[in-house]
Amino acid sequence: MELTSERLKHAILGEAAVKLRHTPYSILDDETFVVMEESEAMYVPDLGVGCGLISHVEDPELVKKSGRMFGFWGTDSTRNSDRVFIMEHFYKNAKVIEFENLAEFRAPTSKPRIHTMPYNWGGTGHLVLNDCIYFNRFNTSNIVQYSTIEKKIVNEVEIRDAAFGNMAPYQWAGSTDFDLAFDECGLWLIYATLQNSLDIVISKLNLETLEIETTHRTNWRKQWSGNAFMACGVLYVLKKYDEKYTSLNYIYNTHTDTYKYVDIPFTNAFEWNTMVDYNPRDKQLYCWDKGHQLVYNLSMEASDAL
Repeated sequence: MELTSERLKHAILGEAAVKLRHTPYSILDDETFVVMEESEAMYVPDLGVGCGLISHVEDPELVKKSGRMFGFWGTDSTRNSDRVFIMEHFYKNAKVIEFENLAEFRAPTSKPRIHTMPYNWGGTGHLVLNDCIYFNRFNTSNIVQYSTIEKKIVNEVEIRDAAFGNMAPYQWAGSTDFDLAFDECGLWLIYATLQNSLDIVISKLNLETLEIETTHRTNWRKQWSGNAFMACGVLYVLKKYDEKYTSLNYIYNTHTDTYKYVDIPFTNAFEWNTMVDYNPRDKQLYCWDKGHQLVYNLSMEASDAL
């Protein structure tokens, strides 16, 4: 069906998003894309830290099996610190568990530190940066920054027009409408809007204020995605979260505002991978797969090699 009215299209999208929830649907726009030379389209600057495009993802290394089926784990991406943070489940939880280092996290018994957030979080797309915990406040379009030093919220910003409340999650739902990411280029938010037909939107956030600085609108439906992450200013989409042998199948380059379909093999060792984060400190992926905490080593090549 062709919708000649932009207003009608958004009205239908809005009603469908509320009524259908997790039922797949789509309205395709007839748009003409400018085809660029591949080397130009996929150019990624080195940024002085060996940036490029991911060419290979190694098999995962098991760090530990702990916690619930769903969750977040990671380290502070901006501090030279070994502290490990755990945020179990995707809702009805506000307790962040902090371990002094990886050895303490792996130990059968330990005495971790507990941080209690003022609100429950939604999803598993959290971050820890500069001694602060960043998360989406459950069932809202608000991004919260909580200082573990000051023990209080230092920023809370509403992301206007963003879909929330499981309107635009990843494939497995779980209130994953928002996914925070940090890479060599800064702080990002991966989400979706009705204005972009519930396709993925990538916004770069100011580290101090959480205000949106730049926005990139992709042509890839967020609910088609098993998960996603940012590395060197490039969005990578995981095809499936619940198949052992899958792939990274779509990339979007924010440096050139161009996209490409790829096939980079990826293994979900326990076939229920509900969190994928890139850490620029060690250039590894951190994943939470069916209650198992994993890391993946990556290979990057010059940006015209993929």
